[in-house]
Amino acid sequence: MIITFSSLVVGIAALSTPVLCGSRAWEGRLSLRLLEKRSLDPIPVDAAGYAIRTVATFNNASDRGLSKRWLAVSPGQGMQPTRLWPDKTISYCFDSVESRDAIFDPLELAIQSWHAAGLSRMVYNYLEVAEPGTACTNNPQRDKILVISHNRNGYLATSLAMPPIDAEDPNDRGPTMQLSVDATIGQLNIVANFAHEVGHAWGLLHEHQNPKFWTAPYYMEASPDFAGTVFGTHFDCSALRDYHLVIQRIEDAFREEDNALAQANQVKRDVCTRQSAASFWKFSAADWLPVPANYRHHKDIPHLNADDSHVDWDSIMLYPSGAGGVGSARAPTGPDENPDAYDQRLPVLRRNSDGEKIRTNAVPSAGDVAGIRALYESVNARENEGGRFVLPNDKKHSRWPEFMKDFSLRKNKNCER
Repeated sequence: MIITFSSLVVGIAALSTPVLCGSRAWEGRLSLRLLEKRSLDPIPVDAAGYAIRTVATFNNASDRGLSKRWLAVSPGQGMQPTRLWPDKTISYCFDSVESRDAIFDPLELAIQSWHAAGLSRMVYNYLEVAEPGTACTNNPQRDKILVISHNRNGYLATSLAMPPIDAEDPNDRGPTMQLSVDATIGQLNIVANFAHEVGHAWGLLHEHQNPKFWTAPYYMEASPDFAGTVFGTHFDCSALRDYHLVIQRIEDAFREEDNALAQANQVKRDVCTRQSAASFWKFSAADWLPVPANYRHHKDIPHLNADDSHVDWDSIMLYPSGAGGVGSARAPTGPDENPDAYDQRLPVLRRNSDGEKIRTNAVPSAGDVAGIRALYESVNARENEGGRFVLPNDKKHSRWPEFMKDFSLRKNKNCER
């Protein structure tokens, strides 16, 4: 039997075969308390049935108004474009039973936190389309399925919506989500980390990677007049855990080249200032530096001199300063504990305006929800959808004749009883 997340909407209720059905620590209790509180409080909704959420008071916020800032992929752009999930439904499965058992509960809570933030459970859905194991990983429609896996290495990574397949990479067969229940990474909260990854799955980029926010030498425009004022002055590339490893790899790669020292030094500068270079060298700075192209952001973010007021400091897609940094961290013992007591990771990024650290966030913000809605409810969203997963009970499925034959046999047997 295939288990589904609570937000699953399945249109095959008439089938008698049970193919699909509806269905830790301090951070888990925090999320449950948050969800319980919101279920008791009446939530105002707009004309479309979406919750109207006011932003909660978190450590990061400088402007406590209702923020709608966001950064997302630009679907349909380029020769091999990223696509959106069709019918606002993420088709997923788990790479193994062990993965599902390890991460199902916190992932369910993470999805509920998006619903509590205002992402309608009646509109945005999650559909488990294959049993764990090879039925998932070797599925004939693998390119249309998000394969979710668990690891013990403290690693979190998720494809942005439905990215193009790299034909030269045999391991790239479709969207993936890699999760870890390590509470000493990211937001220092398992459910919050999973909610962050769910945001990526829908197509959201990191809030801090908006190029409009970065100053020299990180800005993407020809003139420094177009540089932002929020980030860049206090970006410490060397604070990242894999910094010395990538530097060594660069030096080794250019050791035998003519003018080796100059070439290596230029590349070392590039991986700390250019997202494309960091990505090429598989350096974690690629998750911090501003994205160079194919992005969308809220229309109110100005082209010139974007400042702190234009950042959604409450976004679940915003890294805390210490994410990926050298040093130790743990989950807090309570919401009132001093963050510097439990998060002793070196800060990778601070705000330019005051040099203050960016703190962790626990739940998606109003801006995060607005970003997903802007992607999927725009005028041209439909044309940027990828192909939907076709279930066996669909006439378009290759097994449709076999399915109907099996279904007819089961129906006849039930009638004979």
